[in-house]
Amino acid sequence: MTNQPKNQTENLFGWGKFGEGFVFLTEKLKEIVAALPKKLITDTVNKLQFEQSIEQVFYYEKYLFNFCKINGEYFCVSCIIKADEVSKWENYIKNIKEIKHDFNNVMNNSLTALTLLEIKCKNEEPKLTLIESVTHNLHRGINLINEIKTDEESNIKLIDSINIDRLIRNLIKEIEPAFPPNIKINYVNQFTKQNVFANYDSLFRVIINLIVNAKEAIKDIGEINIEVEIKDNLFLLLKIRDNGEGIKAEHLNQIFDYGFSTKTKKTESGIGLGFVKRILNEIDAKINYISTYGEGTEVIIIFPLVKPNISSTNLSSAKGRILIADDEEYMLDLLKELLVGSGYEVDTVADGEELINVCKSKNNYHLLIIDETMPRTGGIEAIKILRKSNITSKIIISSGAIVEDKEKIFNQLKIDAFLKKPYNFDDLLILINRLI
Repeated sequence: MTNQPKNQTENLFGWGKFGEGFVFLTEKLKEIVAALPKKLITDTVNKLQFEQSIEQVFYYEKYLFNFCKINGEYFCVSCIIKADEVSKWENYIKNIKEIKHDFNNVMNNSLTALTLLEIKCKNEEPKLTLIESVTHNLHRGINLINEIKTDEESNIKLIDSINIDRLIRNLIKEIEPAFPPNIKINYVNQFTKQNVFANYDSLFRVIINLIVNAKEAIKDIGEINIEVEIKDNLFLLLKIRDNGEGIKAEHLNQIFDYGFSTKTKKTESGIGLGFVKRILNEIDAKINYISTYGEGTEVIIIFPLVKPNISSTNLSSAKGRILIADDEEYMLDLLKELLVGSGYEVDTVADGEELINVCKSKNNYHLLIIDETMPRTGGIEAIKILRKSNITSKIIISSGAIVEDKEKIFNQLKIDAFLKKPYNFDDLLILINRLI
């Protein structure tokens, strides 16, 4: 491949047969051709009039491909990438990143405000129900927007502390109106305060998939019973039981195989039990099936239990001085009110330079909560200066993005914890109590 000026086209020359290993193509051309939709390739080859010429070209997105036909087989000879299209694509990716960042900031602020509102309305059940519904939809919105990945972004999903009771109640509210009148959903949970670690949207999809499977197994009048239990104070058991037709014994060992289905319809209706199991494995959860053909099926998911939440009254006996550094004034005010209400002494600053100056002048904070991205001096750079100035306070660094490949620098700067925005206030309190 030759280097071309940015305002010109880029030519990738190579030689390789369609559908095979592209051994003789350049790596970049190999990737481009391999990523083409199979239907596009088939349709294109059928449309090109190879009988009239041994060489043809076709245009797809920003690529101009040159194909030839030799002895009845098709070869990709070269590819031209239009530089102006590349520029448009790069700008498009940049815009996506900026929109995602701004969207997450709006959602994060809304979630933090809802946490504060929930605390203030703790004895007002109608308001709490509305807050739970809004919180649920905000979580789903954040997870859905983060499903949009650019080439440079990670596929890692955010794992958070999820209240399973709230998730299931909101899920039932969404799906129950679409259920036929002959099927009833019953939900029993005496452990409404218990949390599990999971990605909110992934767990939502897992549970809704299992409930839909239960519904489709019921051919006449039936019930789906959902129950939550706690085992040994270590595990949360989610049970979904139906009185449908059950699973035949010869199929029980196949239900988690990718692509396996006992359904006769042609279209897929869910994410599949193979994917369900994979999602649960990622959070150290286990899934088991108990089924008797002709009687029904029970699915049991076993989650590791999140450490019980520590109440703010318990935390207030371990008061400490906290400095929060964040360039979002709204976030500073919310966090300060939440933490002061839990018994802590809290100061706030809006940028890295102010953080450095305040710490050097006082140097009496037990804990610093520092946003990674701030004006004038960023979080990491500010921490480097503080550590060189012998500031020994415990440090939590926060970010709206997943921080990767930074474990080494975190250790070097003695950063005690990383906190992903949006803040889960219960988890933040537990973390603060552990550190100070």
